[in-house]
Amino acid sequence: MEHRRYVIKFSFDGNAFRGYARQPEGGTVEDDLIDALRTSKMIDDAKEGNFASASRVDRGVSAIGAAAAFDTQVDPDRVLRSLNAHSRSVMAHSIASVDGSFDPRRRAVGRWYRYHFREEEIPSGLDVPRMREAAQLFLGEHDLSAFAKVDGRDPIRTVQRIVVERRSGSLVLDVWGASFLWNQVRRMASSLFMVGTHEIPPEEISKALGSGAGGTFPPVPPEGLFLMDVIYNDLEFERVSDLPSGTTERLRDEYHQKRCSLTYLEYLRERVRF
Repeated sequence: MEHRRYVIKFSFDGNAFRGYARQPEGGTVEDDLIDALRTSKMIDDAKEGNFASASRVDRGVSAIGAAAAFDTQVDPDRVLRSLNAHSRSVMAHSIASVDGSFDPRRRAVGRWYRYHFREEEIPSGLDVPRMREAAQLFLGEHDLSAFAKVDGRDPIRTVQRIVVERRSGSLVLDVWGASFLWNQVRRMASSLFMVGTHEIPPEEISKALGSGAGGTFPPVPPEGLFLMDVIYNDLEFERVSDLPSGTTERLRDEYHQKRCSLTYLEYLRERVRF
């Protein structure tokens, strides 16, 4: 049977993994995904299956729409169901057929990240309009050396869109760009929070963008960051139509357990005021 190439989109809780990229000791998102592909006999190994990820995120960062591509002989209507039946920590939800040379990283036209600021650390006088105004300084092409760990990579990146707003009671930062550097969104969020608390003026961001120098913006915690989507032009993704019963039960159990844990912490917070 002829091999075909697919790109899938999937979600994961970053707290369940040791990081994203494959490691000799295992325990990463890629390890889990590749193990599920192998166990379900969709690929023999990552090299033979031409497995490739679209983006790598920091340890602790979660994803709603991460993407990866691979070659397999399995029909597309079986891919998502088989993956979800053999993975306990990655949830595959969308799939598209692509050409054999498809590179999920290079063919992506954009990525969308969302950072949730920790509500308990937001002061009552946080100047959100000032943060919104300062966020627009990041628009366009800049040397982001002061806002990332460059590690020898080209520090020039383009921010396509950036928004600071409240959603469902949370203050969030949404950033869209073609590609991102390590720690970039987390350091951008840090700088904007510092502007909102009047710790620094917006000019500090302008200065850092203009010079490419800085280092005064420590990354905010990774748990609040989500890779919301990897964006492709001219691809139509099919959503999973049904989940294996075991996957559905696991997700319901996990949802209930985390809701109960949150309720416990809310009750405790009423008593001890942390």
